[in-house]
Amino acid sequence: MSSVAAPAIGKRREDPRDFLPWSTILEFRKGETIYSPESPSTCLYLIIAGKVKICRPAEGGRCVIVSIYQPDEFFGESSLLGPPGSEEAVALEKTKIMMWTAAEIQDRATSRPDLGAALIQIFVQRLEERVGRIASLAMDDIAHRLAQALLNLAQRFGRETDDGSVQMLPFTHSFLAQYAGTRREQVSRLMTNFRRFGFVSYSRTSIVLHQKAITEWMK
Repeated sequence: MSSVAAPAIGKRREDPRDFLPWSTILEFRKGETIYSPESPSTCLYLIIAGKVKICRPAEGGRCVIVSIYQPDEFFGESSLLGPPGSEEAVALEKTKIMMWTAAEIQDRATSRPDLGAALIQIFVQRLEERVGRIASLAMDDIAHRLAQALLNLAQRFGRETDDGSVQMLPFTHSFLAQYAGTRREQVSRLMTNFRRFGFVSYSRTSIVLHQKAITEWMK
């Protein structure tokens, strides 16, 4: 472990990283749990390297991915917003994070009101995003949920190519099933159909999403 200053790359108008002190870096292996319902979050975390998925339990014992975070993004805000929740945070790859306890954040926000304002901006935006995700999971059929999942992932983790399509990581069908709130077998069948319709092409190294085609279909 080593101590460094909170990075401040790509500053926004109000960036919580501007108001936080140095913190120790912690490392997690791929697949390692950072917190869970049995060991709830007591801190606010900042990703230095890697990616983290946030999951919540669903019917049938399944786990639904509600959010994915990458470097320079915070997670674990449940520790600041009320009693321990049912979410779980898991490292998607080798991940480095910094952390501050809820008490440290509250003390710092008292002396630096700009920190509280900056965190509120982030939390409000995330709440809106999660409301949209919950509405999709509750109202859309599986095909539309998967299509929306692919569009969300492309926006967050994709790279646009010369022809307007988006290339992204080769997310597994099991991962996409968790994100869309369904079973892997259904995702495999739908991905085959999506490829036949020209919505996606994929290999072991990437998924290419043809946004225009899949967006038109969703309409």
